[in-house]
Parts: sequence; structure tokens; C-alpha cells
Amino acid sequence: MHIKESKTKTFAYVIIVLYILNFVFGGLGSYCEDESLLQTLFWHVSTTSMIAACVLMGAYVAEKGWSFASGGFYLLGVANGIFFASLSIGSYSPLTLARGILVLIPAFIAIGMSNYFKPWLKWLSVSISIPFIILYIRILSGKSHLHDIYEVASFFYLNIMCILWAINIWRELKSEMESEAIKQ
Repeated sequence: MHIKESKTKTFAYVIIVLYILNFVFGGLGSYCEDESLLQTLFWHVSTTSMIAACVLMGAYVAEKGWSFASGGFYLLGVANGIFFASLSIGSYSPLTLARGILVLIPAFIAIGMSNYFKPWLKWLSVSISIPFIILYIRILSGKSHLHDIYEVASFFYLNIMCILWAINIWRELKSEMESEAIKQ
């Protein structure tokens, strides 16, 4: 018997792949020379993957009825679009990065207000705001510099959260497949 996959499952697999691409290319970019062509290229691919994953994740959780999480992921996609604008060869734009952080904070709060994730993952998702708020203050006070430890730590934490979100989706899919197998 051939079982046709739903659009939701396909969405889920694409989101998982995009979050992994974000993680891999973000990591590759961090090992490149600052503001180089290669670093910018890796981070463009990483950020584009993140934007797409967040927008699709917003649709995915909306389809499951989680409005706050959906809105949060859409906002997270917008924030990453602003981060994308701060990436260019030979030109670092901390104030553009700061603008993205202002959109990022309500995104994480909306994700955390939803009960889509288990409590520990929900609160980890909200806690990403903390290093980004510190980075925002450092940027506005002039204490931040090109890819300092606060910036690196903030984005590393975000990338780890993306992997945790991908694992959550994977487990959700696995659980759904097991439930379907039992019904048959």
C-alpha cells in the first residue's frame, strides 16, 4: 500500500533541512576571514536558509493551530531579513544589526507564549533574547566591535536553537508516523 505524504510532512522535512543548512553555513562563515567574500557568501546562504525556515515554520505551526508561535516565527524571518541587510563584503553595519534585534525580541516572546513547544524548549527559545539584548546595548553604546564575543555567542545560541527546533519537528514526525503505523 502506497501512503501519500501530506503537505505538512513535506513542509516539516524542508524546514529541518533549512535549519541544518543555516547551522552549517553559519559555522563555515565563522571560520572565514572577517568581511571576506567567502564569509559573506556563507552567511548569505545561512541567513537565507534561516529566513525560509522561519517563514515555513510559521506556516507549519499555524496549520497546527499555534497562532502565537506562528507569528513569532514570521517575525523571526523578518528579523533575519534585517540581519541579511547588515551583511556585505568589507562593510560591517552594526546599527542595521541592532534594528534586527529589535524585531527579534518580540519574535522570541511570541514563540515562548505559545504552548507548541515543551516548556524547556519554549523557555530556551525566549532566553535567546538575553544575549541579543546585551548585544543591542553594546552596539548602541559603541562598545561592540566587528563580530565580538557577544555577537558570536548570540548567533551561536540562535543556531543551536534552530537545531533543537529541527529535532523537535523530527521527533514530532516520528511520533506521527508511529501513530499512523499503529492505526494500520
